[in-house]
Amino acid sequence: MALTDLFELVDAGREFLTRSTDEQERALVPNPKLLLLTHLVLNGAEPFDVCDGYRVTRDEAQRPLMELDGLEIIELRPFNRIKLLTARNLSWRKDGPVRRFFREQIQDEFLDADFDGPAEAFRFVSGSLSPTTRARICRSLERLAREFEEAVRRDQVLPRDQRYGCGAVLAIRPWETSVFAELRR
Repeated sequence: MALTDLFELVDAGREFLTRSTDEQERALVPNPKLLLLTHLVLNGAEPFDVCDGYRVTRDEAQRPLMELDGLEIIELRPFNRIKLLTARNLSWRKDGPVRRFFREQIQDEFLDADFDGPAEAFRFVSGSLSPTTRARICRSLERLAREFEEAVRRDQVLPRDQRYGCGAVLAIRPWETSVFAELRR
């Protein structure tokens, strides 16, 4: 058994941080490059993938990597390799800065679309439901979210040019927030 195999076995049994801290969120929100890098590494990107598609130099990406290490989101290893210290689907605090940022800057932007493209869908349904039925629907939504997370994990082995960023709120479409798009080359 190689030493790297042993480390992978240890990591396999390790519990990852699943909920962000106030300190982490307060550091991420005001810094678009740090937030972008966090988003990318949580989704399986290599640390300097940000340099390929965005107006971020390797030097500009190095500092956020050190910040993410200090925030204990990643462990920065030699040769700028990283080890994720959080779950990929890190839950943002309901009353925290990231959720507030999402509500104020991303939610309306995401939903401001026709959702009529080939990789897009939108369903709005309404009606009166009993508390029992609402609870069952909520459990179904949680199952769907877990299915989405599992699909992300499975697709991470595909080349980057065969994957695109998606968001889902009972709707799904290829999309990138303007905060990140402004940093694109």
